[in-house]
Amino acid sequence: MPNAKSKIKKFKNHVFMYFFQYIPRRNAAGRLILYGLIGLFYRLIGYIILIG
Repeated sequence: MPNAKSKIKKFKNHVFMYFFQYIPRRNAAGRLILYGLIGLFYRLIGYIILIG
């Protein structure tokens, strides 16, 4: 499964780049949304790994 892992890593980097470009860091609400989405994303990945 190294291929799937690298795909996940690439996807993660893409997501992070997208968020950090488009959500202003000084905006508290934007930052809250950002951290919430990152948390959700990691929970989803963890859930998939646990089931798989």
